[in-house]
Amino acid sequence: MSENIIKINNLKKSFGNLSVLKNIDFHVDKGEVITIIGSSGSGKSTLLRCINLLETPDDGEILYHGKDILKGEININVHRTHVGMVFQSFNLFNNKNVLENCMIGQVKVLKRSKEEAKQKALYYLEKVGMLEFANAGSTQLSGGQKQRVAIARALCMEPEVLLFDEPTSALDPEMVGGILDVMKQLAKEGLTMIVVTHEMAFAKDVSTRVIFMDKGVIAEEGTPTELFDHPKQERTKEFLHRYRTAS
Repeated sequence: MSENIIKINNLKKSFGNLSVLKNIDFHVDKGEVITIIGSSGSGKSTLLRCINLLETPDDGEILYHGKDILKGEININVHRTHVGMVFQSFNLFNNKNVLENCMIGQVKVLKRSKEEAKQKALYYLEKVGMLEFANAGSTQLSGGQKQRVAIARALCMEPEVLLFDEPTSALDPEMVGGILDVMKQLAKEGLTMIVVTHEMAFAKDVSTRVIFMDKGVIAEEGTPTELFDHPKQERTKEFLHRYRTAS
């Protein structure tokens, strides 16, 4: 029987008078790759930011292994080591080189020795194809290289779940394939992932489940075959048709 790592019940979030998330319910099982698709402004990124506690929901529950992380009894930094996040804008430290970017969280939060942190960093940099850039300044890298480093940095914390917030949206088109290849490999290795993306081919090929969000609600969810080939909701059909026409 699958184990719920994350379970979300009746989650709500507003910014002022704008209701961004409305009664969101879903769960994530170990080893799943869940992609979240939908138009800009549908609440996808806000949902990820709530799971990572970068935003505080107004109501509802976010259960991590059955414990509600919104109850205020958890250490946020420790939670983020279990549930890591890769951002669309990389968020690297510009004053540190690639290796240092991958070591700092390990030393400060996980309390690893510098030597252990360095070995982990080198291991994960090699995994994403960035080992030769270990001593490069982060400002010297291309966007695709920065995103690879950002993924390596997140992996260094050895999270149980990794959240990706549109990881390819800030990249030039020729950089996108390389990042998606890294993510496909992580999925193949069994890493539990929640990915907000506009890359429909990736969502179709790699997901165990796809969630379509519209105006702050989960309008439809299912396997890639169910959602892409046999969508039930008119809004889902309209979104996919528009996407196919645009691409």
